[in-house]
Amino acid sequence: MVGMVSRLSLKKRKQRICGWYLSCGNGNLYSHIQDKPINYLRQQCYTDGTVIGVLMKNGELSFSLNGVNRGVAFGGLSDDVVPAFHVRNSGCEFELL
Repeated sequence: MVGMVSRLSLKKRKQRICGWYLSCGNGNLYSHIQDKPINYLRQQCYTDGTVIGVLMKNGELSFSLNGVNRGVAFGGLSDDVVPAFHVRNSGCEFELL
């Protein structure tokens, strides 16, 4: 998963970290404020060489897949968010630019 998380939630170690994410396993969007995932990419995006871009601008979070902007995923985010990711499989490689 890749996305953004509130700085405040990172400081609260006893609470589950909340945020706004894109799942690379199914292309769905997840957040702590919605009950169900949102179908966003309609495809998996974890094959070798896949490039996922994350853009946070004016309170809107967007993702791109291999250079193609997929549009606004979440809106109304505050300025206190930072990039976040979660890797579940061993042997995965990633690069932050």
